[in-house]
Amino acid sequence: NPASYSLPVRIYRNWEGAANKYAYGMTGVPASLVFVSNELNPPQGYPEKHQTSYEDLGMVFVDMQGLGLSAGQTWYGFSYFSPDIANNSPNALGQVSWNSGIDPVDYTTFPQNTDHSYDYGDADVYGGVGGYFVKSTLNNIAGFAYQDANQNSQYDNGEAGVPQINVKLYKDNDGNGQINGSDAELASVDTDSLGAYTFNGLSNGSYIVVLDENDSDIPATQQLNASPTLSFSVNNQNINDANFPFITQAANGKLALTKTVSPNSGVLSGETVVYTIKINNNSSDKNATGVVVTDKLSDAVTYVSDTSNSSYDPATGLWQVGTVNAGQEKTLTITVTVN
Repeated sequence: NPASYSLPVRIYRNWEGAANKYAYGMTGVPASLVFVSNELNPPQGYPEKHQTSYEDLGMVFVDMQGLGLSAGQTWYGFSYFSPDIANNSPNALGQVSWNSGIDPVDYTTFPQNTDHSYDYGDADVYGGVGGYFVKSTLNNIAGFAYQDANQNSQYDNGEAGVPQINVKLYKDNDGNGQINGSDAELASVDTDSLGAYTFNGLSNGSYIVVLDENDSDIPATQQLNASPTLSFSVNNQNINDANFPFITQAANGKLALTKTVSPNSGVLSGETVVYTIKINNNSSDKNATGVVVTDKLSDAVTYVSDTSNSSYDPATGLWQVGTVNAGQEKTLTITVTVN
């Protein structure tokens, strides 16, 4: 009866107060099951009512420690079964021993056919549903690895994604926008078929997103046209533009981009940090034209000055490099203070 619900059953947190890692028992909710059948051999005719059965549903919950959730994720769901499937006796490891060989917390043990024995008039039901919620008070960082067809360093609708590229998320503990020994790796994902990726369940703070520019899945004709490292300050908002533009090497030489920071650790509020960005055209015969580099500053720092002669916009993070001749290197330094 899908319109009936049992009383809530507690999911134990870190096995607190639980004799074993599973909480299980009968819900007291009756299920009305109707079976229909037809003849085995032709002509089979229309199915007819064969049997009606009434059974209470049992439920199994896994403890919070065993769910493997990320920060901010809340589990919902359950497995359900008929009371006669199990003897409900946990072993020395806290695992439930099932007479039928079926474990309601492991869907791979559910029956795949109708060959299991049964008592006439008895129905054995197995199933489950589950998932997780993400707290609305937590934040996401998301973006695309994409082919920047018009080279405007902005992700535009219709631009093709670059799939299967690894992206990592770090907690920027000192807020300097660069990875150092105090910054912990939080997560690692690959971009999907559209080039998209997401890190969810993030609390307020400073983060660094790093794309693996040496990933073997990057097409041979494509190269990253921005810093592989992006830094963000999250404060009760989602970041949806953590994007990585790629351009075609054949049309734009062979560009290489590097970024360094000085000092690279131990900075305090009010102190000065200098970023140095270099772009090299390693081609021997192709000039790169219309080059634009994106390097938006983190909210954790305040812009002071740069050496671009007005070709860098700190508000957008766009450095209008222009032409980089074959074998040429161009450099931009940006001075900021830590908030």
